[in-house]
Amino acid sequence: MAGTRLLGPLLLAALLALLGGCGSGNGGTTAAGASGHPQARAASGGKGGSASFIVPGGDNSVQEFGREASPGEREAASRILQGYLRARAARDFGAQCAALAQSAVEPLEELSAPRGSSGRGKAACEAALQRLAGSRPGPADTMTGPIGALRVRGARGFALYHGAGGIDYVVPMRREGVLWKVATLEPVELG
Repeated sequence: MAGTRLLGPLLLAALLALLGGCGSGNGGTTAAGASGHPQARAASGGKGGSASFIVPGGDNSVQEFGREASPGEREAASRILQGYLRARAARDFGAQCAALAQSAVEPLEELSAPRGSSGRGKAACEAALQRLAGSRPGPADTMTGPIGALRVRGARGFALYHGAGGIDYVVPMRREGVLWKVATLEPVELG
């Protein structure tokens, strides 16, 4: 199916756009190859925030990106991300579109627009998500609690959370006005 073949490149493009220029310069693996395994958490001394996601000797460019958000800002972003992941699992395309940043919605609108037209808006976003999802059930919600860290620089951010099965995830976020929005279609495993 042509729509699902575009999902991978869309996700990769969104993540790379947010990662651009935020390297830590310490070499190692890529952010997607970093590990949030229990030994990495133990090495951080069990501290909260992004320290619990640091991978000794790994590429920690996401974990060290910008600054740690305030607790209030982290909680607000966490509510948006939790709502998005629940809506995704329930195949509630309208709620998903409401939680997505405009930078994630625009490619979806283009995907759903008939050739030669410029379909925009909520209906175009929902149609594209439905097309990408096909008849498959919604993916499992991997979030088991609030996000553990929100790293921010300007309007860009990365939400990090400890997910189901001990797997750590990162989700690019974008601030639009006073709200944080989800800037990609699915979480990326850190390990």
